[in-house]
Amino acid sequence: MTGTVLAAPGCGGPVSLDSACPPKPVAGARVEALQAARAMAAATTGSDGRYLLRLVPGVYRLVVTAPGALRTTASAQITVGSAPVSANLVIDSGLR
Repeated sequence: MTGTVLAAPGCGGPVSLDSACPPKPVAGARVEALQAARAMAAATTGSDGRYLLRLVPGVYRLVVTAPGALRTTASAQITVGSAPVSANLVIDSGLR
């Protein structure tokens, strides 16, 4: 399975409706696929925020931990079957 880890908001301060402030890719985030609190696979995101996990079919809880002082996390439940699976996770950037 593949996916991308993003941080939002992508910029701090007031944002007007006509200014773009998209989420930013997170490099170096740790992504783990858990079953019953046991890590079945793990990966670290690349500079583009993308990750790849090799998983057998089943239900997993994905947990991502951002690098750095903020150490924010996000999680999602996914089901892996025979078709390709993709999951994008968004963490809090800490920008306001």
